[in-house]
Amino acid sequence: MRRPVLVAAAWALLLTGAAVTAQSLYLPAKGWLAMQLIADAYARAPGSRPWPQADFRAVARLQVARLGVDQIVLDQASPRALAFGPGLLRRPHRSGPIISAHRDTHFNWVGALQRGDEVHWEQGGDHRRYRVASFAVVNSAEHALASVAEDILVLTTCWPLDARTAGGDLRYVITAVAMP
Repeated sequence: MRRPVLVAAAWALLLTGAAVTAQSLYLPAKGWLAMQLIADAYARAPGSRPWPQADFRAVARLQVARLGVDQIVLDQASPRALAFGPGLLRRPHRSGPIISAHRDTHFNWVGALQRGDEVHWEQGGDHRRYRVASFAVVNSAEHALASVAEDILVLTTCWPLDARTAGGDLRYVITAVAMP
């Protein structure tokens, strides 16, 4: 009688462990699949939706060779879009893009950027190179990102980069100037 109880308990523990493992792998697998669909959508037709129900489009590519960064940028920086990748805040006439992403996911590499690093930007057949020029921490409640006449690329994310909790008004702003 004791052996069947032990076998049943072992099976129960095994099934519980399998269920917990499957549940813990679900979100990373879903995220990985989403990144593949977004990259495929951009490669197939820049500006297209990665899946039919997506409320954003894959519109650009951001690369930093020194850091091994190669990311597809989405057409908006809404909270829902930022869950899937960096988002385009705006691209004012005659100035470069302003891109935002979460510091602990898609922009987890910005802390490793250095002055002089080269950033490649591709959008709609337009290829540009930028060189990182400056870093700043600003209070978003007091400062808005201004439109400028020169061609610059701006990357922005929450500050501090290693904060344990999200939120707050501080933003880390990286400015890169266009290279000839």
